[in-house]
Amino acid sequence: MKAISLMKSINTYYTTKEELESFINDEKIQDSSSLLIQIFSAFNDKTFISTLLSELTPFLPDAVIIGSTTDGEIMNGKVSSGKVVLSFTQFEHTTLKAAAIEHKANGYYSGQYLAKELIGEDTKLLIAFADGLHTNGEEFLNGIDSVNDEVIVAGGHAGDNNNFIETLVFTKEHIFTHGA
Repeated sequence: MKAISLMKSINTYYTTKEELESFINDEKIQDSSSLLIQIFSAFNDKTFISTLLSELTPFLPDAVIIGSTTDGEIMNGKVSSGKVVLSFTQFEHTTLKAAAIEHKANGYYSGQYLAKELIGEDTKLLIAFADGLHTNGEEFLNGIDSVNDEVIVAGGHAGDNNNFIETLVFTKEHIFTHGA
């Protein structure tokens, strides 16, 4: 009999470190390498993102963190702007990995690199965020497809509140303006 992978997701707006800690405790979010935290930030500032990551990581050091800046955020079916959404997804029988690549021009290579880093024999889904100004989405997806055209790809381009100046994509370890 095949094991069924169970998951639980819960979302919140980030406001302060204290409210974040309270939310994590109240919701009994447990640290593990099977915890995915996705961050969707209206605040397009490297210092803000770095501070948020440094506030979040001590509470949940084993979690996999990915994120991007936005041009509007969606939480629990409602659209907002000017906020930061944190989405916590706890998996039961799922292995999570994160990778990032900084690039200057070649979205195809970036997609190919990430696919090679992340897609394994049992991979069902790849969540990918690419910068919204320097990555050609079609080239990026073609790079992923060149490695594995069966895996489902979700995600999208980062935004910057419709300013078209700079977008950010990030993991726990990296923050890039040109990358995925």
